[in-house]
Amino acid sequence: MMLPVPRRPSVPVPSFFAPERPCCVVVIDPDHAWADGLCGALGQDLFEVHAGYGWADLERLVDVQSPTVLVVDLGTDAEAGLAAIRRLRLVHASDALRVVATVGHGRPAEIAAGRRAGCDTCLVRPVSFEALREIVRQVVR
Repeated sequence: MMLPVPRRPSVPVPSFFAPERPCCVVVIDPDHAWADGLCGALGQDLFEVHAGYGWADLERLVDVQSPTVLVVDLGTDAEAGLAAIRRLRLVHASDALRVVATVGHGRPAEIAAGRRAGCDTCLVRPVSFEALREIVRQVVR
């Protein structure tokens, strides 16, 4: 005797949680533990995530992965980071790439320099994984 298999009700999955193509996020930070931890936290939200640990990784990862969001740390070598972001914005000027930068001290000059270079959002470190996750969620909505 075969019993009928109950059908599950069809529940639509919000597009934020099951996008056609997962939102790609690239994290650039010389602190391997921080970059890898943030990638792990963002991966829980079904984002496709990739970590790089220096400015040489930035251009390669952006070209190969075509991210929606780029999270960069400007605290260690701000001048090199700002120059890399300016170059990136010249090459990818028409892309919808959003750049979220973390800065070390939060001085108005640091934040203004980040904005001039092409950062969409500047956050003062230390920043929690949860705060960055929320910023990325807002960007992709």
